[in-house]
Amino acid sequence: MKTSYLFLVLFLLSSCKILAQWDGNFDSLNNLVTTASNGNAITVSDKFGGAIRSWESNKSIFIQRKTVGGIVSWNDVTNPVLIFQDAVSNSVDIADMIVDGNGGVYISWVNHLIATTADLYLQHIGSNGQKSWNANGLKINPAGVAVCTEGKLCRSGDGVVVVWGTEKLDQLHPLLTQIVYTSKSITQMELCCGQVRAHW
Repeated sequence: MKTSYLFLVLFLLSSCKILAQWDGNFDSLNNLVTTASNGNAITVSDKFGGAIRSWESNKSIFIQRKTVGGIVSWNDVTNPVLIFQDAVSNSVDIADMIVDGNGGVYISWVNHLIATTADLYLQHIGSNGQKSWNANGLKINPAGVAVCTEGKLCRSGDGVVVVWGTEKLDQLHPLLTQIVYTSKSITQMELCCGQVRAHW
């Protein structure tokens, strides 16, 4: 009987995993993500024990990743990855961010060109911190169609679904969804009056 307990204890000890936890002291450097001033931000788990944080700063969107050990892994704290920048816009606002399941993220943001005109953008950042698509991301709303709601994201297989709204003369606020695949192919579906009308 004692031998059985000893065997059980040895088995449990040998199968334990050692996990790292970041320092809980907020003044400690190992919690620093950036030295840049920042506004609104979104933080998500990278699904590997680390975290990915994106934030707004001076009409720009930045992003950084911390590993499970609390180490900054995309550039450094003084030079985070720049996602988007438009110095002449009225403002740039983060809309949403979700993980891709491989250590990267999909991120959407709204560029308010003027007070009454805005465009919705999407970008994929790989696990290495590199942009997968155009330097300024993919513009989601068609030319001449202003965005009036944030672009929310949901993963779908090897792509991401973007949900956003606009204003039209014949409808108050139609809700639109677009599926964007990693290959940048886009399928758009318009939700109106409880029905789905697809566009390609």
